[in-house]
Amino acid sequence: MRGLLGFMMALLCVLAPLSAYSAEWQPTLYNEGLPSHLVAVDKNRQTFMFFEKKSPFKLRYTYPCTTGQLPGDKQSLNDLRTPEGIYFVEYKIASGLDFKEYGGIAYTLNYPNPVDKLRGKTGHGIWIHSKGLGIEPLSTRGCVAIGLKEIDEVGPSLVPGTAVVLAEKLDETTMLQSDSGTARELRRLMQAWSNAWAARSDKMFEFYDAESYTKAMSESFAAFRLNKERLFKILSFVKIYNRKIHVLEGPGYWVTWSEQLYAASNLSSEGIRRLYWQRGKDKKFRIVGMEWTPRDLGMRAAYQRGQLVAEAPLQVVSDADSEAPQPPRLDMPEAAGDMTAEAAVTQAAAGNGKVPDKAASDKAAAESAPGKSVALSDPLVPRRSATPPPAEVNWGARPAMEDSARLAAEQRAAEELAQRQQAEEERLAQQAAEARAAAERALAEKAAAEKAAAEKAAQEAQALLLAQQQAAEKLAAEKLAAEKLAAEKLAAEKLAAEKLAAEKLAADKLAAEKLAAEKLVAEQQAAEQLAAEKLAADQRAAREQATQVPATQDAGLTPQVLAQLHQAVSGWGAALASRSPALADFYDHARYNREPGAPRGQSYNSAWRELEKHLGAPWLRYISRKPVFEVHGNLATSRCEELIASPGGFSEGIRTLWWRKGDDGDLRIVAAQFKPQELGLAADYLDQISGAVSETLEGWRKAWEAGKLDDYMAYYTSNAVQQGRWGAKNIRNQKEGLWGRVKPTLVQLSGLRLVVDKQGIRADMSQTYADSSGHSDRGTKTLLLQYDGKQWLIAREDWAPMPASTGNPTDVAQARGAEESRP
Repeated sequence: MRGLLGFMMALLCVLAPLSAYSAEWQPTLYNEGLPSHLVAVDKNRQTFMFFEKKSPFKLRYTYPCTTGQLPGDKQSLNDLRTPEGIYFVEYKIASGLDFKEYGGIAYTLNYPNPVDKLRGKTGHGIWIHSKGLGIEPLSTRGCVAIGLKEIDEVGPSLVPGTAVVLAEKLDETTMLQSDSGTARELRRLMQAWSNAWAARSDKMFEFYDAESYTKAMSESFAAFRLNKERLFKILSFVKIYNRKIHVLEGPGYWVTWSEQLYAASNLSSEGIRRLYWQRGKDKKFRIVGMEWTPRDLGMRAAYQRGQLVAEAPLQVVSDADSEAPQPPRLDMPEAAGDMTAEAAVTQAAAGNGKVPDKAASDKAAAESAPGKSVALSDPLVPRRSATPPPAEVNWGARPAMEDSARLAAEQRAAEELAQRQQAEEERLAQQAAEARAAAERALAEKAAAEKAAAEKAAQEAQALLLAQQQAAEKLAAEKLAAEKLAAEKLAAEKLAAEKLAAEKLAADKLAAEKLAAEKLVAEQQAAEQLAAEKLAADQRAAREQATQVPATQDAGLTPQVLAQLHQAVSGWGAALASRSPALADFYDHARYNREPGAPRGQSYNSAWRELEKHLGAPWLRYISRKPVFEVHGNLATSRCEELIASPGGFSEGIRTLWWRKGDDGDLRIVAAQFKPQELGLAADYLDQISGAVSETLEGWRKAWEAGKLDDYMAYYTSNAVQQGRWGAKNIRNQKEGLWGRVKPTLVQLSGLRLVVDKQGIRADMSQTYADSSGHSDRGTKTLLLQYDGKQWLIAREDWAPMPASTGNPTDVAQARGAEESRP
């Protein structure tokens, strides 16, 4: 017994620096925004506590527990420490566990949370579980374990979303405090953030610390903002309903969370929203990370019955969009196979009662994995089949629970004595502080009197200075008035001189215009004579060349010609958009591809055959920008950026048309060119059709969720492809057989993105699916949509499940089974 006590004292000396750092945070619960229940764990006393808020907030259960083998806050994989901070229960695992190591039930926690990731912490699989053969203090690899009887008693209260406070030390008798204002302010900030989100305002993004958010989350803040701004423009309406907002303080950060319903024009979902806050350099709280866990809370049914507003009137807001939920972490606790060589040496040394040195650690690391890296354990997906988790690694033999209890009692007695001594020291320090405060008050009163006298003298000096300033301002105003009068006199004299000069200039101009008019008349007479001579010559040439085309007419870019060009180009575009045969009337069949000054290319027949492909299509959409006109001799050109969408695909580029006046004075096309080029018109096209596409997807989702086969199949083309099934007939047969066994119960879509494809429109979105058998999954749905002239139809449907770690046979089998049953 003495040897064991000596070993434990030596081990505590080695680990003292780590314990000192982790003991800096003392958890405090504020009466503002407390949850209805929470778990608190004192790692130092190895005590598990469960609190309930039932007027007042009180302790219901207290159990002995065991935590990580080493003290301090968890920093990295396999460091054998239990993390410290605010965490939340995610899921219950009731099968497939090693009974000796984990008992029969385990509850997973959300470590690492966004702040842990921001601080670079690693590791995974922190659970609350039991032990099949009893518990020993400090014997897990980072989890919190209690007895079998205890977990059966408290387990039903550990529902998903239960808050868990993990700390090195905490005092349950003084932990509950009155709010200093911070908790109330954070509740207000979360509501203000919701209001800004609902208003689709850029002020929403001011609540975030962009740099920290990028480090803590899976996507960058820039990508998050870009997606939000696009969704703000697309959705016709969105509302968000928050129930009571809760607040807890962690080590260096705060957490706010609420039950939330999101309802929009295309989908609705409900779950738990958590925001992680830290103070910036300007002392303002900003969001550094978020978590969203979908969960059936009954809010959607209440919303549909019109009861949700009355349920929480102060938290009702409208919103513009939601985001894809973050997947829950279901990792196994860190396994023995995950241990570094250094950790193995530490365990071996602990079993022998020795403190390991660095040389031994380095040697073991080199011998255990030369040139190799340690692999992480596979994630556990809690399905019906059993998945034996890896066993935790203990530090060799340990004393019996009775010895541990005796040692713990001795330690508590020593701590109580130290606390009494500290209380006496604090009382004496308080008396000294009160004496110092009295002296400081006297000094403050003296300083206040001196300050009042100084302020009175300053006021008198300021009054004198003000009088001097008023006198100076009066003198300056008089000087300014005199200067203004002189300036006005000078301006009047200048104006008279300018008027005289203008009259002289007008007389000179009139004389010059008279002279120019006389000269112009002479020139016009000469020009008319020359034109008559040229006309006679042209007529003679026309008679001599009867087989040639008629003489050309000048097409100068006068306002009349410009208006005629605008009318001709607009008429051509309208005829093309309406697929009218009148498009042929805009072409000069005789001069096409033969006019001097116009480029030579396709013949009229070849060019017309290309246009007939568009005219014969069942539908066509024509988008163009403002044309540019030029005149070269007797030809005018129009250049226009355009996009044509039809069942044959998309064409985008610059179309140039050469126009010439015919004998009847109308402009007609004598040459044409089209140069393909990406001009950004696809975005204009998406803006025009996004509303119709969103309406189609919502109708398809509702038909799928309701299991209405005829309505569901009405959204597919006859030759559609779905997950390897070709043709609408095969898709219908598969759905008829599947829905005869299980019915869809939930289909949620979010994060819609539209991209122009050569074959139509590609739509990507996040999808959550559940059916009546209890099966559910989440992933990315990709649809290829094609327009038939009346509505958008699905031509191809692909599905990609959410990525998961490979190597676990059970996970692979479950994923394959989900793939066979999923639409």
